[in-house]
Amino acid sequence: MTVHALPSGAEVARHDTGLERVDAVSFAPDGERLLAAGSGAETSVLQWIDHGVIAEAVEVPVPAGSKRTMIAWSSSGPRVLFARPRAESVVVDGVDGRPLIRLDHHDAGWWQALSPDGRMLITADRQVRAWMVAASQGRAALLADDRR
Repeated sequence: MTVHALPSGAEVARHDTGLERVDAVSFAPDGERLLAAGSGAETSVLQWIDHGVIAEAVEVPVPAGSKRTMIAWSSSGPRVLFARPRAESVVVDGVDGRPLIRLDHHDAGWWQALSPDGRMLITADRQVRAWMVAASQGRAALLADDRR
């Protein structure tokens, strides 16, 4: 993984994650650390990179090979969505990898977006649905559905 300065494009840092694939990366709000989400051999992995060194790596109880992965920062810390069409999608806590909510393949849709604060999830296929991330119950609460 390479970090470039903008607008020059000069390389600032290079990080060897050791992952088979990096699916999402995001700077922490303080700009000092990076959070990378990707795939190991069989599971998904979160890595915190601090000043070029992997400070912490957490295995996530999500099978490797998510088709879409995204990171959002909330007041409670980072939230990471691992989305897999035709399979369960999971939003996990970006610090400890703990699953916060799960959506079965019927609800996950083909496209997903996690709100910047990590509290809402939008899913879309032939219909668009809005979900409130309810970590205490482990499932997402459906807020809106455009089904006609």
